[in-house]
Amino acid sequence: SIEIYSQPLKPHLPAVGRFLIIVTFYEDALKIMTQCSDQLWCLQVSTMLGVSTAVIMKRHTEYAVIGLLSVVVIQGFGYGLIIDLTFFLQNLSVIGRLVMVFSETMINKKKSFAGIPSMSETDRKK
Repeated sequence: SIEIYSQPLKPHLPAVGRFLIIVTFYEDALKIMTQCSDQLWCLQVSTMLGVSTAVIMKRHTEYAVIGLLSVVVIQGFGYGLIIDLTFFLQNLSVIGRLVMVFSETMINKKKSFAGIPSMSETDRKK
């Protein structure tokens, strides 16, 4: 069955999935590095590379997603394409993927606190 062959891959699938969601930002950073020499865009490239790597490594994912969302907005205004329909729809797709990453992070955070017992008012009085 396929289950036997896919078993070794299962632990790596979440990281591969996050990489495929974030690869757009790596590609964009590479394009900006080869085509532009402006300092503002260099800062944007380092932001894209740093926070994209943070998402893949599951390090401070909430802040990384906010950083990537800000990159999307800054690019829209920076390139003057914020009102272009094609650019808007592309960015809507990217924002949707970032929301998926963010929601996965929030779900995993809730699960990590699930086993911690809470103390109610009646427990304190005993």
